[in-house]
Amino acid sequence: MIAAARPSPAARLPERALAARPGGLSRGKDVARKKKKVVLCWELGGGTGYTSWMVEIARGLQAEGCAAVLALRELVPVIHLTAGLKAPVLPAPVAPGRLPKPARGRGFHPNGFADLMLANGFGQTHELNALVRAWRGIIDQVKPDLIVGAYCPVLGVAAYGRVPLALIGYGYTLPPADQARFPLFRGKRDAYADQDEMLTRVRRVQGALGAPLPERLTDIHRGDTRFLLSFSEIDPYRAMRQEPSVGALEDLGPILPLPLEPRFYAYLVSGKPFVRTVVEGLLHCGLPGAIYLRNPNMAPPSDLEQRGIEWLTRPPPLPEAMAGASVVIHHGGANTLHAALAAGRPQVLVPRNLDQSVMAQEAEDFRAAVRLGSKATPEAIGETVRRVATEPELLRNLNAYARLVRARGHHDALPRIVEACLKLLA
Repeated sequence: MIAAARPSPAARLPERALAARPGGLSRGKDVARKKKKVVLCWELGGGTGYTSWMVEIARGLQAEGCAAVLALRELVPVIHLTAGLKAPVLPAPVAPGRLPKPARGRGFHPNGFADLMLANGFGQTHELNALVRAWRGIIDQVKPDLIVGAYCPVLGVAAYGRVPLALIGYGYTLPPADQARFPLFRGKRDAYADQDEMLTRVRRVQGALGAPLPERLTDIHRGDTRFLLSFSEIDPYRAMRQEPSVGALEDLGPILPLPLEPRFYAYLVSGKPFVRTVVEGLLHCGLPGAIYLRNPNMAPPSDLEQRGIEWLTRPPPLPEAMAGASVVIHHGGANTLHAALAAGRPQVLVPRNLDQSVMAQEAEDFRAAVRLGSKATPEAIGETVRRVATEPELLRNLNAYARLVRARGHHDALPRIVEACLKLLA
């Protein structure tokens, strides 16, 4: 039985946020009279999670009388998430994505955020100049009083010294910025990026535009306020992180019990050959469950009903998906990974890209997930899913961790984010 979805966090926001803030409604009216404008931006990465964050924050700010504009890296896969928001949606500038010379021919294995920056606009001065100018064009067009950004290093350059910036992200995309250089991931020693050279490029571009010059590379990604939407145990920078985690954006509510009999939920994206192998493994794993395949390149089998498997045409809200599953199979996207952790559900992860691979490794090291390589056979996948779904000690440990997350208060961060934004707008 799948539980009914809880109301959107934004739908509950005004009463809770106003009750917690001195002055109550009067401050919201002040913001409304000024009609402060906020642009919410997503620059790097894939999936729907970043847009989901931005939509919820935009709704919260609109409830306080602010005007919202979205600038999103991708439009077609995520535009449905903005339905009913009543906010303009603009395409964000997209970095060409170039591998550093040492990585060409042998694959790119970034060792920290600076390496990701190097491959996405910071490796060449002319590319960085073009991207910064494009972001400045959006800023000049919208004239925001505040920018909320996710995974947005180039936007950080364009906004630096011009517009207040609130940064949100999970561990991989929001590295510590309190030192002169961005640190390496936990356990990594070598990097592709020369951060001094990158700072020189930033200062060169800013100087040509007559814009403020950062003294340190990390200045551009420090922001005026930051919210780490992650759990510390799977943060690849946890060994050097000083700022606290706020956990999940939404109110997690009570921990939902496991289904009476083992079931799986799979959220997968077609396009990679091994995804078909994963689906085949699930179809023959012997457990009932539900599969959502984004951008499907295969038809559902005709015997799904006999197998007790649903072939979903759209993904259910994450609370519903977690309630109906004993094990969650996905690529390692941050939102699904955190939702499963918060629900006490074990995971089987098959990463498709770099950030998912890093996050999958952290989750496996924490013994919250099993990571499968792209060469796993359908038989191995099916056996792993059955084992993970029914391992009593694993289920007990993850249930205890889900209770710990709630005891820490690492959830329901939306009111705090909106409150911080309102302070920057005051």
